Amino acid sequence: MDIDSALRILFQGPTAAEGAKKMTTQVAAAPATALTGQPVEVPGEPLPAAPVKVTVRQDRVTVELSRRAGKATRLAAWQIICTTGAAQRLATPGAQPAPVTVVTADGRRYAGDPTRCPDG
Repeated sequence: MDIDSALRILFQGPTAAEGAKKMTTQVAAAPATALTGQPVEVPGEPLPAAPVKVTVRQDRVTVELSRRAGKATRLAAWQIICTTGAAQRLATPGAQPAPVTVVTADGRRYAGDPTRCPDG
């Protein structure tokens, strides 16, 4: 699975089965309204194609959040970092995932090593 697809799934939030198990996310429903599933418009900002922009360099992945991604907390950033690392592991089995930096719409940066994420 590629990183963009994995993050798109994360931003969709927990499935009904995951919700029944009380699983939650800090990033769900931010880029779309809960009722319509349509993108949330931010005044003065054109709608980007996605709530995130992923840039992969040789030794680092950067995930830039648009305003549509909502307010990012440290926990939300770590969910993005861990999801990105899991996608890297699926795409290249046996390879060490690259470090990930999450950059929020207001310029805050959260850097993390996906190898420090829990398995599962």
